[in-house]
Amino acid sequence: FVRFDRPADEITRHIRGMTPWPGATALFHGADDRQERVTLLRVRRAENPTPPDIEPGSIDPRCYVAANDAFLEILELRPASGRPMTWQEFVNGRHVSDADRFSSPETQRAP
Repeated sequence: FVRFDRPADEITRHIRGMTPWPGATALFHGADDRQERVTLLRVRRAENPTPPDIEPGSIDPRCYVAANDAFLEILELRPASGRPMTWQEFVNGRHVSDADRFSSPETQRAP
């Protein structure tokens, strides 16, 4: 599972190491209360030296995802129900906004 509360470089190495198998999984939470499990296939640290001032996993207006110390740019992912796609295809198809966010599936389990 991807934990967005970790440093951006650590997250990118984790995703690279888990691809193609077993995959680096995260939950996408839409502002309309929809949830979707996705596998992140390719990400990179965004070229923005400013640390995020939003909660890790949150999506900013540029559609970057906040990590602990920097923003991540998602390049490619695979929804649980589909084929691999670019982040832009996912954004367009799901109408992603800055009210949406990512989380780790392990944080969603009941104690």
